[in-house]
Amino acid sequence: MDNSNKKSSSSFTHLVDKATYPCIIFIPSDYVRQIINEDELANLNFMLDRVAIAKKKHEITFLDEDPTIIDLFQKQENLRDNLFDLIDLKEELKESQFDFMLEKYKDHLLVLSFYFNLMVEKINSSDNMQYANYQNLFLVQSDYIKSHIKSLNEALPDYVKKYNRVLDYSQFLFDNFEVDEKPKRKKRKPRKKKVKLITDIESQNFLLRTVFNLDKKILN
Repeated sequence: MDNSNKKSSSSFTHLVDKATYPCIIFIPSDYVRQIINEDELANLNFMLDRVAIAKKKHEITFLDEDPTIIDLFQKQENLRDNLFDLIDLKEELKESQFDFMLEKYKDHLLVLSFYFNLMVEKINSSDNMQYANYQNLFLVQSDYIKSHIKSLNEALPDYVKKYNRVLDYSQFLFDNFEVDEKPKRKKRKPRKKKVKLITDIESQNFLLRTVFNLDKKILN
């Protein structure tokens, strides 16, 4: 990998990390049931419909265990920094490299926006009091991403015309779904089942890969 490709790759990882963290999240069980099978769902029940804080990579806290509050203003600053970084990268990278990186970054933003908005909709239609306690944070978070996408389009208007992809969000998640390195095989001889536990890192990585479609390399 030459230096320009290395810079493009590291810049993309940096942009995605700053766009994603910090964030407040939960996995809506009714939505997830549409894209995973029952065996996978059984291993993940303890994660569904629980509000969590992701401060950074490998640092997720479920708020029913530790009611930590994050400062989401940091996300607004991160997104603003990303915008200036992209303007600089436009001058530093080859046009083809920048086009590719920007396309993937906008894909990531649209997935974030879709799921941040989905969580807001679920909160508005739910009687779960824990959701209500954090409603404003979810609203602010969703607005930050929408505002960032708008600012990005205004700062780089030539690339709005180039970017005309339509993402299938359900399929987008399904194609990237991964729970375990060794998934259960079907039609095995019946035997006494053992409780299968997954580590905190594995559960966090599931959250980030399925909900935010983070590249597996980023999570290693």
